[in-house]
Amino acid sequence: MRATRPHAEASAGQERGRPGTRWPAWAALRADLAVLAHRRPAVCRMTELGRSREGRPLELLSIDGGPHALLVVGGVHANEVVSAATLQVLVRRVLDEPELRHQWSWHFVSCIDPDGAVLNEGWSHTGRPPELSAYHRGFFRPALNEQPEWSLPGDDTGATTAEGTALMKAIDLTRPALMAALHCRDSQGTYLTASTAVDGLDTLLADAAARHGLSVDPHPCDGIGAPAAGRGVVLLPPPDIPRSPDTVPRGRGSAAHASRYGTLSVYPEVPMWHSRPLALGAEDGADHLDQASARLGTLWQTVRAQGPDTVFTTAITDTLTIMDRMAPLLRQHPQEGNQQDLALLVPLRATGMLLRHLDTLLACSPGRPRGLADQRDAVSDEFERRARAAAAALTPRPQSVAALTGFQISIILGAARLIT
Repeated sequence: MRATRPHAEASAGQERGRPGTRWPAWAALRADLAVLAHRRPAVCRMTELGRSREGRPLELLSIDGGPHALLVVGGVHANEVVSAATLQVLVRRVLDEPELRHQWSWHFVSCIDPDGAVLNEGWSHTGRPPELSAYHRGFFRPALNEQPEWSLPGDDTGATTAEGTALMKAIDLTRPALMAALHCRDSQGTYLTASTAVDGLDTLLADAAARHGLSVDPHPCDGIGAPAAGRGVVLLPPPDIPRSPDTVPRGRGSAAHASRYGTLSVYPEVPMWHSRPLALGAEDGADHLDQASARLGTLWQTVRAQGPDTVFTTAITDTLTIMDRMAPLLRQHPQEGNQQDLALLVPLRATGMLLRHLDTLLACSPGRPRGLADQRDAVSDEFERRARAAAAALTPRPQSVAALTGFQISIILGAARLIT
C-alpha cells in the first residue's frame, strides 16, 4: 500500500450535477472524491490499495474522526451502480457535518471492481435506471469466484483476485467496527444482509424503507434457506463453518475476514425498479429456470465452438451454473421461492452477456462470418423474447435515485448508532 496525493481533476459535468440524483461513471466518481479530499487535506487522505486486473487504481479515502472505524465499500458487484451516487452524498455529509465524525472515523472504497463497472457503462452512463431491456443488453457481472467480495486470500481454494486482495488490505488497515458493502438489485423490495444478529436491525430496515418510499422484501432470493434476524434481515453463515469443495462461491468472503476484528458487516440492498408482485410460484419459477438453462446451455455450447474466449466467457458459464442451483432451491423452499424475479432475470442476464460475447467475436472477425452472424441473430431473438416477457411480468418503473441513496445512508448511520 502506498499513500498518494489526491488528484484535483473533476469532470465539468460532475461539478454541475447535484450529487445523489444520478450515479456517476467510475472515472467521474473517482475524480469527484479526489477533489473533495484535496479541499480538506487536514482530515482526508487517499491510500492506493493496489491495482485492478486491468490496471485501474483501487483507492481508500479516509476521513479522520472518532475512535471507531467505519468502512464503506462501493461497486461490490459490477452491475450495482447505485453505490456511486450514495458515496457522493455520504462523503459530503461526513465532511460537512462534524457530528458524524465525533464517534467515527470514516473510510471509503469508492469502487472495488472498476473493470466490471466500466463494462456496464454502456447502459449506466445515462446516470439513471434505463429500460429493463437496455440494462440487460449491456449487462456484465463476473463469475462468483472473480467477484472481489468472494475472492479474498486466506483459504486453500485459490479463488483470489487483485481486487479481493485490495479489499482485504482495506479491512486490515482500518479494522472496522462496522463495514457496509453497498448493493442493489433489479426489482422487488429492500432487504438487509448482516454478519451478526443485532437487536434493532429489522426495525432499522423497516423505518429506512418507509422513510424513502420503498418496501421490504420478506423473502429475498439471497435469503432462501438462510437464517433470518427479523423481517427482511438475512444472516450470513458464521465465518468458522467449513466450506465444502463444491461451494459456490469458493473464495473467502469479506465479512468472514472482517470477523477477526469483531466487525458487524451489513449489506443494504435497494431495487433499481419498482415492480408489481410477480405471479410466479416456486415450482413454475424452477421450471422456467430448468428450461432456460437447457435452451441457453445448448446455445452456449454452439457459440463456444465458434471462437475464442472473451471477457464474458466465465461470467456466462457461471450464470448458467447459478440457474442450475437456483431451481432446486426454489423447489426445496416453496414459500420463500414464490414470486422470485431472478427466475426471469438471471436467464435474461445470461442471454445479454451471450449476445455481448458474440458482438465481441464479430468485432474481431473480418468479413462478419456467416456462422457467427447467424448465431448472433438467433441469440438476439432469444434476448428480445425474454426481455419482453420479463417486462410484461414485472412492469418495472425506475425508482428515484435520491430514494435509493437515502435508504443506504439511513442504514449505514442507523447501524452505526446501534453498535455505539
